[in-house]
Amino acid sequence: PRRTNADVSLTHKFIICGASRSGKSTLSKRLRDRFDISWIIGDAIVSSLEDAFPQLQVTHDGDLRAIGDRFEEYIKYLLWNYDYEKSGYVFDSTHLYPRNIINMRKKIGDIPSIFLGYADADPEQKFQDIRRFDPALNWWTAKLTDGELMQHVRNHINKSKEQKQECQDCGIPYVDTSRDFEKALIEAEKILIG
Repeated sequence: PRRTNADVSLTHKFIICGASRSGKSTLSKRLRDRFDISWIIGDAIVSSLEDAFPQLQVTHDGDLRAIGDRFEEYIKYLLWNYDYEKSGYVFDSTHLYPRNIINMRKKIGDIPSIFLGYADADPEQKFQDIRRFDPALNWWTAKLTDGELMQHVRNHINKSKEQKQECQDCGIPYVDTSRDFEKALIEAEKILIG
């Protein structure tokens, strides 16, 4: 059945994207708990698609822009169905870029969206921050060698810089979590809630 604008739910919906280890999950959990909504974990979907449908080439490795373009179509319809069922959600992903959100909005509407990153981070400090929290939170990055983790940090600093610029071009908020992580997450939450 076709929907009208009157059918659109007033339930809370949020999209949080950005660099790995930028605070997406922390912010998602806060919004999930605050509004009693579903938390849709983009990484879990990517892992599932990677294992069940490798031919789709939606993976955790490789050209994240190209992967995001393939991932966008699936997520667009997934979120549309949440809206159709009048279910609130917070969706987080490291695989989507601002242009993907703009494309998705043609189907899902103007869902409050934000990108988190650490474009201004010192690579060594970010490396130390991740290592400090790895064991307690059982992060997958704990399995990386120091060299692998440092390369990961450098890659995501570069990704943050790209996304920061693309956010400016697309009119989507970007919050840098490099310096005062907690303050940045509070700012991001205020932006999303309005």
